[in-house]
Order: sequence, then C-alpha cells, then structure tokens
Amino acid sequence: MAALHLEYGEKYNKEQSFIEKDIRNYIETNHQEYYDDIIVADTRFQVFFQLSVLRTGILSWYQFHPNAHVLEIGAGFGALTGLLCEKCATVTATERSAYRAEAMATRWQQKTNLDIYAGEWSEMDFLQQFDYIVLNGILERACCGSKERSAYVEYLTKLKELLKPGGILLLSVENRMGIKYFCGAGEPHTQRSFDGINGYPKGTSGYSFTHQELADIIETSGFSEHKFYYPLPDYKLPQLIYTDSYLPEQNLKERLIPYYYPKSNMVAVEADLYQDVIENEVFPFFANSFLVECGKQESFSDVVYAALSTDRGKNGGYATTIHKDNLVKKQTLHKDGQESAYKLYQNTEDLKQRGIPVVEQQWEGDELTMPFIPFPTLSNYIKEVMPADITLFERLLDKLYSYIMQSSEQVTGGKNRLAERLCDAAVTAEEKEKIQVLDWGPVLKRAYMELIPLNCFYDKSKDQFLFFDQEFVRENYPAKYILFRAIHYIYCFTPNAEKLLPQKNLIKKYGMEETREYYLQEELHFLHEVRNHQMYEQFYRWTDIDRQQIYNNSDKLRSEEERIANYTVSDKMKKIWKVELDMLEQVERICKRHDLTYFILHGTLLGAVRHKGFIPWDDDLDIGMLRKDYDAFLEAARQELQEPYFVQNMWTEKEYFIGGVTRIRNSHTTGIQQGDIGYAGNHGIWIDILPIDNCTEDDRLLKKKEKKIKHAYALLAAQIYGDQKAFLGMRPWRWRCCRLLASVYSHNALCRRLDSAVRLYSDEETRDVAIFSGYEKHRILRKADFADTILLEFEGRKLPAPIGYENYLFMTLGKDYGKYPPEAERKPNHSGIFDPEKPYTEYMAKLSGMFDDIKGRQIILFGAGMMFDDYMLKWGGRYRPAFLVDNDESKWGRKRQGIEIKAPQEIFKISEQNRRVIICSFYYKEIQKQLEEMGIFDYQIYVQNIEWIVQAEA
Repeated sequence: MAALHLEYGEKYNKEQSFIEKDIRNYIETNHQEYYDDIIVADTRFQVFFQLSVLRTGILSWYQFHPNAHVLEIGAGFGALTGLLCEKCATVTATERSAYRAEAMATRWQQKTNLDIYAGEWSEMDFLQQFDYIVLNGILERACCGSKERSAYVEYLTKLKELLKPGGILLLSVENRMGIKYFCGAGEPHTQRSFDGINGYPKGTSGYSFTHQELADIIETSGFSEHKFYYPLPDYKLPQLIYTDSYLPEQNLKERLIPYYYPKSNMVAVEADLYQDVIENEVFPFFANSFLVECGKQESFSDVVYAALSTDRGKNGGYATTIHKDNLVKKQTLHKDGQESAYKLYQNTEDLKQRGIPVVEQQWEGDELTMPFIPFPTLSNYIKEVMPADITLFERLLDKLYSYIMQSSEQVTGGKNRLAERLCDAAVTAEEKEKIQVLDWGPVLKRAYMELIPLNCFYDKSKDQFLFFDQEFVRENYPAKYILFRAIHYIYCFTPNAEKLLPQKNLIKKYGMEETREYYLQEELHFLHEVRNHQMYEQFYRWTDIDRQQIYNNSDKLRSEEERIANYTVSDKMKKIWKVELDMLEQVERICKRHDLTYFILHGTLLGAVRHKGFIPWDDDLDIGMLRKDYDAFLEAARQELQEPYFVQNMWTEKEYFIGGVTRIRNSHTTGIQQGDIGYAGNHGIWIDILPIDNCTEDDRLLKKKEKKIKHAYALLAAQIYGDQKAFLGMRPWRWRCCRLLASVYSHNALCRRLDSAVRLYSDEETRDVAIFSGYEKHRILRKADFADTILLEFEGRKLPAPIGYENYLFMTLGKDYGKYPPEAERKPNHSGIFDPEKPYTEYMAKLSGMFDDIKGRQIILFGAGMMFDDYMLKWGGRYRPAFLVDNDESKWGRKRQGIEIKAPQEIFKISEQNRRVIICSFYYKEIQKQLEEMGIFDYQIYVQNIEWIVQAEA
C-alpha cells in the first residue's frame, strides 16, 4: 500500500479551490486508476489535466531501467505517478500541497512501491539517491517567475545532488517561443496572448524558456550532456515526440491534433504553419515544449521518435517508437491491450499471405518489432507527384485499389454489413429501399480500413508499396469504402488537390457517385468510434478550430477601433465608413466630369464641423444637390457606375421603397435595415443623395404640395409594404384605404405621382429651398446658404459644404448643435444587419424565401425549443417538418407535436436536393456555424422575431 508522509507539509496547507475539491472527490468516490470514462461529462480542463490517462503520454514510451528508483517532484494529483510505479522498482513522489498528496495516496493506494511526501522537496532529508528524477512542468514555477538564469541553475544544481552518479533528470517545460504562442494561444502562466514572446512585460508567476535558455541552464547546472525531445502538441497531452535525430516531415498535419484552452484569442492556424517551419529547418526553436534528458549520454534512451495513441482507451492504446538501431517497436500502453496488439500482428500476417506487400514484423513477448523504412509515405509522395503528373497519381490510385481488392475474398449472396447498418438507421421506407438497391460494388469479407496512403510507404525506385499498421478490420464491407477513405484523405491533406483534379472526377471514375454521401457518413461514424469521441468529447472540443474566428481575430490586430467622445468606434463601423467614402469618391468623380455640385448635409456636415469626419456613432453619409444638378447626376450615374455600385431610387425597386431620395449602394456589402428584412431589392451599404428643390413662399400652395407628397408617399408605401399591419403611424382605417387604393395603380404610375408632387411649384424663383423626399413635414432652408460651397476637412480629405453651413446647422439642429448629445443617445441611426465584407444576397437567401421551391423536399427543423412551437402555429399545417434535429442528446428519440427529434447527423440521410433545413432557434448563429462545419450550406433561418436577428448580427 502507498505510504503517505505529512510531516513536511503542514505549513503549506491552504484553502483549496472548488476544482481541487471536485478532483479529490472523483478520486475518493471512484477508487480507480483509470478515470477517463468517469470524467467524460466534466468539461473543465483542470479536471481533465489532472485525471486523464492522456497525461501519461509524456513518459509512457520511455525505457526506464526496471530496477530504477525514481523521485517525482511536484506530482500534483498523481497523473504520472501510477505509470512510474508500473515501470520502476520504487517511486518517491513529492507534492507541496498536503491536500493533493492525500488525494494522490488514495488514488494509488494499491501501489506498494510508492512513498508520497507532502511539502517542499528541498526541505526533506532523503536517505538515498535516485536513478531518475522527474521534473514535469515544475522548473518554470520553481523560482516565482524570475528571469535570472542563475536562480534556475541553483535549483537544478541542488536537485542534481539527489541523483546517482549515472542518474538521469527528466525535465519537461513549455517553450515560450512555441509556435502555438505565435498563433495567439494564452501563455500558460499569465493566460495572456504573446506574453512569453514579449518577455512577460507585466511580470509572471512562472517563466518558460527558449531552447537556448534551457540548454544554457542545464549545462551551467553541471549536467555534462543533454538530449532534447520535442513533444507535440505539448508535454501535457502529447501525441508525437520528436528528437534532433528525427525531426518532423511534411505529413505532420495529418497526424497531429493541436488543442487550445482557451482558444478565443487565436490569430493563426498552428497546423498550417508547420510546413514552412519544417522546410526552413527551425522546428526545434518553435516546438511548443521540451522534454530533456540530462545526465550522461550513454544512459540516455535510444528512442529517436515516439507516436502515441493514448486516446484509444485501455484496449487500443499504443506507443510506436523508432530507435537508433533502425528498429521500430509497437507496444501497448495498457495490459488490456495485449489481445488487440496481437490481432494487429495477425492482420499484417494475413495480408502478407494474400500477397499484399507489408512491412516485415516480429511478435516478441508483448510488443511488435519491425525494421525502420527509409521511404516516404505514399501520402507524402502523392503530395509531390500530383502537381507534376496527374497520370502517375491516377496510376498509383488504381494500384492501391487493386491491393484493396486483393486483400480479401469477396462476399457472395449480397451480404453488406454497411448497407445493413445504414438501413437500420434509415428513417423512411424510401430511404431504406434506396440503400438496398444501390450499387455498392464488391463487398469484402475482411475490409482492411487502413489500406490507404497514410499507412503505406512508397519505394519510388521499385514502384513498391509497403503497408503498415493495419489495425482496423470490418467484416462484409464494400471495397470502395476503403478506396473512398484513401481519396478523401488525399484531398484533405494535399494542397490544391481539388484544383489539380476535381475529386468528383475520381468519384465518378470509380462509380461512387450514389454511395459517396453514405461513405462520408460512415467515415464520420468510424472516426467517432476510433478516436473515442464519446469519451473524449471535451478534448475534441478544445481541438476544434474555428477558422473564421481566427481570421476575425487576425483582423482585430489591424483594427482601427478607437474611443471618441466617450464612445467606442468599432472596427466594423470604420469599415462601413470606408465603403461609404469609396462610394462618395465615385459620386465626386462623376460630378467633376460633368461640372456638377454636391453638398455634405445632415450628420455628415455636423461631423465635419465638430469631428473633422464622421460623428463617432453615425452610420451613414448624406449629401444633397440642387434639383438641376441632381437630375443630371442621375442620368450620368446610371450610365457610368458599374458593379458593385448600384443607383437606387423608387423607380428601380418595386418591392422596396426609400422615398424620394437616391441611394448609391455597394452590392458586395450588406446594409439591411430592420424593417426591410425579408423584402427584395438591393440592400448593400449606401449613401443618400437628396434633391434640393425650390420652395414656394406661398403657405397655402406649400400646404397643398405637402399634402400631395404625403398622399403619394403613403400609396407607394402601401403598395410595397401592404402586408404590414401599420405604417408611419397612420391610423388603421387610413392604412387600409391606402392599401386598397394603391392596388389600383401600377408602380410606375405611383412613382410619377410622387415625383410630380415633389417638383410642384419648384420652377418659380424663390428665396427658400427644401428637401421634399420624406413623409413628414419638410424644413424650409435659405437658398442663399447653397449659393456656393466651402471645403471642410472630413476623414483626411476636403469635402464641399454649403457656404452658409453654420446657418444651415442652426436652422436644422438649433443653436447648441456643437454640443454632444447625452451618452444614452449616442448610438447609430439605423438598426439592422450591416456587414461591410459580405454581400447582402447571402443574408437574404438565408432569411427569406423559406418555402421557395419546396415541392418534393422534406423539411428538417434544427431546434426543438420554444421557437418550434411558433413555427408550428404559423406554418405547421402547410409545411409540416419530416423531423426535428437538436443538439440536446436527451431529446433524441422523443417527439414534439408528433414529430421525432433526432441527432444533427441524421440530416445527411436526406440528400441535399430532397431536403430543406430550417434553423428554428434563438441560437441560430451558433447553429449556422455548426452546420457549415458539417458541410451543410443549404439551410435557411426561421425569423420569429426580427429584433433577435438584428441583435445577434450587431
């Protein structure tokens, strides 16, 4: 039984965190050595870090001398302690916290070769020296974040006294220049991005080292030799371990799954950078962390590379190691995996008997041994050959398929386990029938899933394949599913493969057009099973890379966000302004060419006077032209403005109305106002151009004109927005009358009516002008204020303002126009969906036309919550869903209003041309992202409440 010693640890007792209490509770209530299947529902990283078997990967492959005595410093809750007890004669583990030491003693109480000491190791009197000292993630925190190398030298020098003359120090630390930290991952000691790279400008409680810093500290501490290992993605949860004798090749991206906790600040994709790092031979500098053997060279391990599959569970976990003598060993990580390992050996022997070229192997005791093969994988060779010789690539693929066919006898009598499984999961009788009649091609009695380029070496000189690691076998599976796997991963990992040869060409060549969708579905199921997704769901959540979020974060580094007048001007707002200024430049170009004059007006003019640019919370740009110039400009703009610019007014849109103004829109952007969601028309970001007309000085005639404008305006609005219950504050009876009367007229007739009313009495000479484009009462302005222009500074340029701009502002805004409004009123004028980088058509396609072309399609609602009830109330009678999907597993298999709720993966069972996926949830943004990551883009969004959409998009 493990021995616990507390005499050194009493003074280090302190209040424990909730997480520490929970971790200890897991240990004390379960009494197991293996906790991965217990903590599956706990999503906290610290719980996973302290209890998961994945932690053991850093040393599970290491060849300790079996009679060794080991000292483990800072053992925590004992993540590595049990492994050390299995590999070595005795283990002495120290842990500063008595609380953790007690939990560790409970966790490993069955280990009779374990002594646990609570307290600081430097205060303890050990009665022996040790063969190994394990310092896993401790050196970084040993000197309270000091940047002085001498402090760490002193620490290691004292620790070295506890080693036997030929002893080894195993030291694991983070690299503060690790590539993931250049990508924005939080620095482990401060959680702030780039802190380690910048030398911890705000201080730190722990200090991580560069490669050279650590080497200097080790050498100065008196260790004559050292050997660096490079664990990836890091030493905490390693999957691959390299050395200077065996550095990564170009297939790293295919075998590595980086993880991040937290990951919200990432600005680059780590996996995408390794190719350049490897080609430029700087991998040791950028490795995320280090494991270092310190001691004498002759005592070091002869392993030069290790690949770990710790996540495969107790039955399938392996360590594959390459040794200096060019020997490769594959050993199980758990005793429960012996049977699985022997099956792997038998699989390879079976393939060999069938004439499949395989790497020769030997079964020795509890491990497989085989020679090191100096050739590239077929996957890497294809990356080289595909851009240069498509014909050779296709020949290699044909040869691969011939080996797949040769690997097993074919099934007779129609037995197909994949088709049977898919039929069992099918929802409708039609779907089952379709699966049954599909041409699946040859079905193999034993389908070797790993007969793919990732698990095959290629000897170019002999044109020879050599397969290895044939662990997974499925009985009675289609041969073409294996071929599909090969093609699928070639296109996943070969740059520009799709451009070189569209994947659909190969799918057609091998007759997989109808079965491809089912093969992809099966592959997702296979990966879920092999990688233990259910058990390690939280880990794979940390590995999930949101590229769009990364690109957005990268944009923020270039963000122009600033604080003006106690208001934060967002980067998005500045991008909107740039779009508007670009359109203004187009207007200015046309005006100069045709000798026309325009004036900045409204908030744009006030911004020029008060801010020398946009008002910080203003989201549009307004200019005006006297009627003669306005008409001339429209005629020129219609001819000269090209895509993406669009000249919009009441004449151009029959399903959208903006009054008597003209807007210049950028069709490659989005500016959908809240009230216009669901209405057709151009909804790019805009600038307003307002006509300035002469205004009669006869009050009677002016009232008559305004009445005509208001009536024509109301009729046009009623014709377009007649489906709304009210408009512009009209009384219901008047709105009903307008809708009825408007139906009598054509759209152009109503446009002519409004235009005629606006131009009424504008030919007479008068001292006044006005802008008659709106519905409400129009403000009378002095014509003299527009007799000329004066240039005012605006966003680094000079724009023309009315010569009487001060009087104009006084008349429109009052004498205090220069003062800021109350902070509560400092907000954009327009609410809606604004996106300066995405065309409005993408938003409109998702938010409108939900039932267009719906005939013959099955409706699938994503979301089984309260919004579903609203959908059913409004549309359930005419457009009843075939089924619902939801992310809440507890709902799967249940029904709502008689409609079954299923898992999101069930969407794949209905072909794209036969389905209509509708997101029916307040959390539509998150579901959008989920669907697109699944490869589903044919969805629409049910708009129950427009304000929710506006709020989410804002």
